[in-house]
Amino acid sequence: MKRTNALWIHVSILRFACRSASLAGNRQALLKFSVVAALVLGSLLASISVLPSSASAQNSSAPPTRTEKIRALQVENLNAYQGKFLTVLYAIGSKPVLSTDNRQTELTEIRAVHSVPIQNGRAMIPSVSLPIVGFRPAYNFVMFVVHEQRDFVWTNTTSLPRDPRGLVANESNTLSLRVAALTKSQLERIAVEQPNSAALLLSF
Repeated sequence: MKRTNALWIHVSILRFACRSASLAGNRQALLKFSVVAALVLGSLLASISVLPSSASAQNSSAPPTRTEKIRALQVENLNAYQGKFLTVLYAIGSKPVLSTDNRQTELTEIRAVHSVPIQNGRAMIPSVSLPIVGFRPAYNFVMFVVHEQRDFVWTNTTSLPRDPRGLVANESNTLSLRVAALTKSQLERIAVEQPNSAALLLSF
């Protein structure tokens, strides 16, 4: 719209200058017309070249995506599961109020998954940054699953949430040996208690 207005203004100026030159009908008027035409065309080209860069500047000023960073997790007391694997899932979900079985947690959206081998009775989960979408939290559950297969895919009681790694559930990669869970508030309390540690120490 701005480009069209600028073009219309410059064309109007050229028409006026041309009309003035034809009415005057002398060399001096034609010379003035040439000077005016050169100035108008130069200004028009400059305004057209500036518009795309202005649009780019507006696009680049879009607010960045908000993220929440979670420190690395060092999970201890896994001696009974030496040689097995630990998968940690950061997810949005819910759990029945009276349930004590963490496997009954219903995950509606899995935000991030990390699977690592258990060595020397411990497992180290790297830090992660999770996007914050709208008013929803980045996560509200952290699920810890010990399993024998290298990969683990979470399944709900009645549904199958999308795995961010693109893995498909089968009879072997959905089996677990033990499942534990922390809520977001519980993990945040642990982080407050360990303010200076690079990795949060957790006892399984």
